[in-house]
Amino acid sequence: MSSITQQTYASRAARQPNAAARQLLECIERKQSNLCVSVDVTNKRDLLDVCDAVGPDVCLIKTHIDIVSDFDMDLVEQLTALSKKHDFLIFEDRKFADIGNTVSLQYSSGVHRIASWSHITNAHLVPGPGIITGLASVGQPLGRGCLLLAEMSSAGALTKGSYTQACVEAAKNDTTGFVCGFIAMSRVDEADGQPNTAKDLVILTPGVGLDVKGDAMGQQYRTPDQVIRESGCDVIIVGRGVYGSLMTPEGKQDKQAAIAKVREQGRRYKQAGWNAYLARLPGSLSSSSTVREAMAGKRKDVEGQRDAPRRSVRRKLFAPEPPATVDGPSQGDLSQDQALAAQLAAEDGARYSLRRRTTLDAGPSRRAATRSTAAAVEAASPASSDSGSEDDYVDPAATTAPLSSPRCKSRSPTKSAPPSKGTASPSKGKSRAASTASTASPSKGKAKATPTASPFDISPRKKAKPIKIDLSDSEAHPAPPRWQETYALLAKQRSRIVAPVDTMGCEENGREDRRADTWRERESDEDEAKRKRLATLVSLMLSSQTKDPVTAEAVYNLQRTLPGGLTLSSLLAASDETISGCIAKVGFWRRKTGYLKSAARILTDDFGGDVPTDIDQLLTLPGVGPKMAFLALSSMGIQIGIGVDTHVHRLTNRLGWHKTSTPEQTRLNLQSWLPKELHPKINKLLVGFGQVICVPVGPRCDLCNVGKAGLCPSYRPVDAKSALKRVKVDLLASDDESTQRGEGDDNWALPASLAVKGEDVETEAEAKVKVELEPNGADVFHGIGTAAAAAALKTEPEQPQPDEVKLEQDEVERALEW
Repeated sequence: MSSITQQTYASRAARQPNAAARQLLECIERKQSNLCVSVDVTNKRDLLDVCDAVGPDVCLIKTHIDIVSDFDMDLVEQLTALSKKHDFLIFEDRKFADIGNTVSLQYSSGVHRIASWSHITNAHLVPGPGIITGLASVGQPLGRGCLLLAEMSSAGALTKGSYTQACVEAAKNDTTGFVCGFIAMSRVDEADGQPNTAKDLVILTPGVGLDVKGDAMGQQYRTPDQVIRESGCDVIIVGRGVYGSLMTPEGKQDKQAAIAKVREQGRRYKQAGWNAYLARLPGSLSSSSTVREAMAGKRKDVEGQRDAPRRSVRRKLFAPEPPATVDGPSQGDLSQDQALAAQLAAEDGARYSLRRRTTLDAGPSRRAATRSTAAAVEAASPASSDSGSEDDYVDPAATTAPLSSPRCKSRSPTKSAPPSKGTASPSKGKSRAASTASTASPSKGKAKATPTASPFDISPRKKAKPIKIDLSDSEAHPAPPRWQETYALLAKQRSRIVAPVDTMGCEENGREDRRADTWRERESDEDEAKRKRLATLVSLMLSSQTKDPVTAEAVYNLQRTLPGGLTLSSLLAASDETISGCIAKVGFWRRKTGYLKSAARILTDDFGGDVPTDIDQLLTLPGVGPKMAFLALSSMGIQIGIGVDTHVHRLTNRLGWHKTSTPEQTRLNLQSWLPKELHPKINKLLVGFGQVICVPVGPRCDLCNVGKAGLCPSYRPVDAKSALKRVKVDLLASDDESTQRGEGDDNWALPASLAVKGEDVETEAEAKVKVELEPNGADVFHGIGTAAAAAALKTEPEQPQPDEVKLEQDEVERALEW
């Protein structure tokens, strides 16, 4: 038996990387139940009644939602409400078995929208590892998990031997982190489960019964003791053994009595499964006192790791304590083991909570310097805003020194920032006196209390300055030669690329079918339109210096975590820590937290609770630059300019269409000659191409049809050895005629009036390209993604930079508004 089975659920949860598996293990420990009830009934009322009856005694409810004859979204809402009421997770037993593109659509879309409410799902590996990538592209950013069907409990099942081993290998090699375990009859990963050598995969086992030996359809049953203690599995799945009384003629006549039996059976199986788990633990861990000691030792190990030097100062600590996804009932009667498990999880999450520039145990001189600096800043430049200043804060840490790179010396907690001008140095012992003098009231001569500092900046509304929309005729840039041919080739190849912007772009995040808060309070058509515009704007504000998958995940976190979903009132009511916890993976998350709070207040006070439709008014919002403003208006159907981001800026310069140094110059030049009917298309076309083919470093010129046609002056040959080191792209042989013709949701083709006259441009055989998605970001509710390794768009490892490199405040502002 593997060493994993000799560890407690709590200790395994503390180091579980998959969010759904971690929640499951925490729930098991919290409720002392490793029971999953499979509710395979065919009508809505029976499904909800059984879930309500067994809810207090289970960690997981397994559904077959496609057999419910009267399914509707109300069922999903009620099932979700029960999962919160009784503190259990939902497992939709869909058994996906198709290519990556198809399963991503089955998972995200259609009638059931499984990814929006089911914490865990499962899949066959028959189509190959591509099915994992397809499902992960939808489920990973939602914090979902997937179980591979490695073994089944029915007689004559073919899921055994080499197939089972292939499932284990696929789970071990899964780079998305989406696969969290197996459906299996035994500890199939036992040889791979030794400490520090492999993943901790959760094993769920069906075919468990206390009273029956089988059925007439090949189902075979084993007892909870055989499954948990002898076979080393983690969760027992029980179906008819729990809810069977409801299906009998007597149960249909007296449903109340049948439900009482269902509840009784749930308690019985819960106790049997937990007793088997306690019996499985080594003798030294079977007693509660020893369990507490073991968990305390684990906590010390975590504290030791926290004190150890960290290799990455920036990116790896951008994940805060995850927002809660299950609001379970109050656990006033938690045992000491459960309380300690919760404390351990909280301490582990604290490692990833908000970071300040001063340490918590700073010395007296350090604290005095902070107080004096805050007071001096407040007296010298009080915060103001057109929308009121009652919510403005001063961040002393942010004002003591200009913002710098995360690798700079100013980020070191051991170095104190220099005092601001006019503030005495703390080393001379005058910091307290300076603080008192700077905060003295001119009328009463009394020191004013220093306001509580926030680690976030609240920004005022910017002054309106008209933006230049178009160049004059004398300034207009001439159209580049053969640009129509270049555009036609880009459009043709782009129609075969599924890029992150197609499924996780800012406009996509506001769509109704992608909401993570569809179960929230019903809204009118007007409120729905406002919410969509706000979601798009928030996505754009978070997108600067951030990849689309990370932005999509942050928006999803806001939608599911804020009490009323992603609305202005929810943003205003939420604390800084709540918002930052949702968006902490995006670049400059700390500053953007303040931007979101400020923008919500300004939109509420100055624009009637809606996103303005005027470009100049949009640009008065903190954190909103020209690119964001033009794209926000474009999403509303108002096309007055082109949104130019880093991809559009890079590609148009590489193509030789112009030589510009800023995105604004690129926008004006591009608008001066590109036909207006192409303005709505050009951003998404070039962004997708830049995310997949023409990447910033190591572009795949070997796959670019424009370069092969001799139309790109930046084209460079790429040998096979070099291509292996560059962005990995899946080359698919597509026979989709509509895609080849450029038909579909995004028709990139040139209008007939702009088509190139004469013969078509000859190119080599074209590659049908689909991008490999990042594991922590993918399309949430419109998955078109395909099979590929998940490392394609991962952030490159950061290289050490000189300590002297610093970013000035205005540079940061410009970067965030790009």
